[in-house]
Amino acid sequence: MSNIFSKAFNKLTKEDNFKEKAHILIDVDGVQRNIVSKAINIYNTKYKPENKLKYEDWNVYHFPDLGGMPLIKHAGRELFFPDGKYTKDIFNNSEPYAGAVEGMKLINEKFNVSIVTAQFPENRIYTCNWLEKYEIECNGLIFIKDKHFIKGNILIDDRTDNLINWKVSNPNGIAIAIDQPWNKDWTGYRFKNLIETYNFIKTIY
Repeated sequence: MSNIFSKAFNKLTKEDNFKEKAHILIDVDGVQRNIVSKAINIYNTKYKPENKLKYEDWNVYHFPDLGGMPLIKHAGRELFFPDGKYTKDIFNNSEPYAGAVEGMKLINEKFNVSIVTAQFPENRIYTCNWLEKYEIECNGLIFIKDKHFIKGNILIDDRTDNLINWKVSNPNGIAIAIDQPWNKDWTGYRFKNLIETYNFIKTIY
């Protein structure tokens, strides 16, 4: 890791790593950080599509897969890829979802927390900056695409494929979706935000 990345990582991780508590794995985007609203605002403002994109229109996980909308594929690269014109702004300056910061504090107080997120290597420092900005701590920060390799008691994520694959690898674990337009095919546990999720988890552990 670069020095700046290592410094940011060390600020985020708590010193009392992994006491005897339940281990909760929590995603960032779609769970804590609302990059969708920020990206939609930029898309509608900068690209001026004939039909304005709304949050509820984002009904697939990958932005370029939204069908029938001109400019989507071109905009997707400029919004999210490391060399994108708006990537830094989106990943640094998106707002947290309602209840995300408070929910993370509650979960951190009671459980071991690993933040598990898939990010382009070049974008990871923006995520560290964002977590630090909102004073979101964790016992471990893991950047990985295949989350099913990470063991834990609970996974909180917004992507159906991640939840399904993790549950297969962790049959005794609990997979929880944060409700989003793009994960309506998930049939397991689902909550609106991290505060609702915490209130459920504390009844189990």
